[in-house]
Amino acid sequence: MTASAHTDPLHVVIVGGGVAGMETLIALRSLAGSRVQITLVEPAPEFTVRAETVGEPFGMGSAQRHPVDRIANDFGADLVADRLESVAHNLRRVTLAGGEGVDYDALVLALGARQEPVWPHTINFGGHGAVEAMEQLVADVKRGLTGSVAFVVPEGVSWPLPLYELALMTARHVRAGESETELVVFTPERHPLEAFGRNVSSHMTAELERAGVRLARSAVVDVTPSGDISLPFEETPMRFERVVALPRLVGPAPRGVTHDADGFIQIDSYGAVHGMQHVYAAGDGTNYPLKQGGVATQQADAVAESIAKVAGSGVAPRPFSAVLRAQLFTGDGKHFLRGDLSEHATETSEASETPLWWPAGKVAGHYLGPYLAAHAEPGAAVAPARRVRSATWIEEGPFGE
Repeated sequence: MTASAHTDPLHVVIVGGGVAGMETLIALRSLAGSRVQITLVEPAPEFTVRAETVGEPFGMGSAQRHPVDRIANDFGADLVADRLESVAHNLRRVTLAGGEGVDYDALVLALGARQEPVWPHTINFGGHGAVEAMEQLVADVKRGLTGSVAFVVPEGVSWPLPLYELALMTARHVRAGESETELVVFTPERHPLEAFGRNVSSHMTAELERAGVRLARSAVVDVTPSGDISLPFEETPMRFERVVALPRLVGPAPRGVTHDADGFIQIDSYGAVHGMQHVYAAGDGTNYPLKQGGVATQQADAVAESIAKVAGSGVAPRPFSAVLRAQLFTGDGKHFLRGDLSEHATETSEASETPLWWPAGKVAGHYLGPYLAAHAEPGAAVAPARRVRSATWIEEGPFGE
């Protein structure tokens, strides 16, 4: 498929309206303009910044929620409220759960990962009812009704940062209520948030110590129905009154799409799916090992650039190269974390109490970040931006008002 082969706009179907899908939509419209006709397939009526839900149990405001149809309309996309059933890449067609077939010139799979609770008897943060359950736990901690809480990162694929946030913000309420609740984080990581690099790990360790949260590293544990934490080679389990855990992430394994043994879609550095022409993927549903919103947007940008070139925009596609950016909620403020994972980077790991990018939100997307900042409502978990420059990306140094 070449740009010269298309006199009509290139029809791009984006399946999934999460962070990766929305970043692809906005980036593609920005890069290719009228050279592309975009169809967005997403059954949910709202786009939720899920990374912000971690603050809801602690009174930090509601996570941002935006109508999917409004976003689609803002960027000239047709919206189909349905789910993917299968892909026939030889026919360039997707079949949806409702039975409809949709043809495409280019397909983007932004399906996300499936959450799989490891211990259903714990508070699985990210699952149904988790915010309400966490609110009740915080209330019990403040009243001195809970003497111990374990925060557990499971072995396997997950993104541990929300668990550290939950532990730190719970610790703030322990101090405020003058209770003596014991808080412990169990993680299989050798160092907390080790994916970001040495400086961020050191910063996270110091924050936990300052908050009075104990840390058990390289801990692969099991949680019994009674709340015991069982560690290998330890005869006596550790008893906790409450346990908060993250779900394990598994791949979406769509029918007709190349994926690995864990169901994650196999892609190259430009987001092209292995063995499938005109099919791309971005986000947590791919086989890239880190599952994080900012990484998903960078994958989406690589995909959008590749498709924009095919559409004849003259864009020179750049391969995906990850730079981790994350906003950390601590209960005492917001910290900004950065780790450069690019192939030629020197040791670049940084934690700061001032923004390292702008707009400074939970989603550090080159295109999606400014859009969310411009549409944030008062009372949301992040304040609306007073000035947003479209597609602005500023790191290090001044970042505007």
